[in-house]
Amino acid sequence: MNTEIQRRTFLKTVGIGAGAAVATPVALSKTAANAQETTATVYGVLVDTRRCVNCKSCHIACKSWWDNETDPTTFKTDFTPQTWCYVGEHESGSYDAGDANVVFTKRQCMHCEEPTCVSVCPQNGTDTPAMQKLADGPVVLDHENCIRCQMCVNNCPYGVPKFSTDENKVLKCVFCYGRTRDGRAPACVDTCPTGALQFDTLESIQALADQAEADGYPVARVDPAGSGTSWIYVFEAGAGVDLTA
Repeated sequence: MNTEIQRRTFLKTVGIGAGAAVATPVALSKTAANAQETTATVYGVLVDTRRCVNCKSCHIACKSWWDNETDPTTFKTDFTPQTWCYVGEHESGSYDAGDANVVFTKRQCMHCEEPTCVSVCPQNGTDTPAMQKLADGPVVLDHENCIRCQMCVNNCPYGVPKFSTDENKVLKCVFCYGRTRDGRAPACVDTCPTGALQFDTLESIQALADQAEADGYPVARVDPAGSGTSWIYVFEAGAGVDLTA
């Protein structure tokens, strides 16, 4: 079967939709001039781990949308140059207390408001930035300006960027900015069947997190440096997960 037909069939099956299926993923390279053309609307995603059933639709949709390599033996449990998101499994509670539980936690770039990867990049502040925080939320790369120093790889508190020796470039989740700048949800969010991933303005996502926190559920919304994040997590009571571990 033709590979493009296979791709369209898959995306339709997992629920991304016909419009997304025929769209071409935006290239990762983005110049500083183009970076200023983003909209004023700032987007975010709520990762509600209480609803995650570990179906891995997000993982598969991400790889399909970006034409990344499949995992032929098992699903990855860490970031790689070809795996930009995955579902982690974390134990919580106590077996002695009888409240032991497994928390399924979808992982990807957090798209921090003040990203460490951007601040440590030697190209930061120049006319040719490599790692950039766009006005509407995504942290993206311009491979043409990247000097392959891997400072971003070595300093991200979440271990997100990975260097591909095969392609000689750093690769990571870019918030599907080709979709979000059109007001569409990232491929992983669009595919989630349970509502564990919710895409909206960052203000609306923060409001949902505020309500969850007021109801007694742990919320993760700040990176280790104290910066806010565009991806905010909600956990079951007593089941917070260290996302930097």
